[in-house]
Amino acid sequence: MPKRIASDPTAFKKLGELIKEHEASGRTRSAAFLIWFLQTVYRLDTVAAQDSVCDRKADMGIDALMRRRRSERSRTFSSEAKGESASDAR
Repeated sequence: MPKRIASDPTAFKKLGELIKEHEASGRTRSAAFLIWFLQTVYRLDTVAAQDSVCDRKADMGIDALMRRRRSERSRTFSSEAKGESASDAR
């Protein structure tokens, strides 16, 4: 059985503040998180990160796609923010 890890509420609050700049009208919280994540972890610029996110209804669980030209590999991402259900997505 997997070990449960206690979460730090202050860390989640800080993360919420970091992704707030990526929230836009009609964009889900999970999409905003993915944009922040792609910029922070994968070092994508703003336009590339926004273009990678494809979080919509009936997206078959794929919320972002990223393809690196040099390696010719693709990555798929799935995200759901706590308190946000699939019905909240556009």
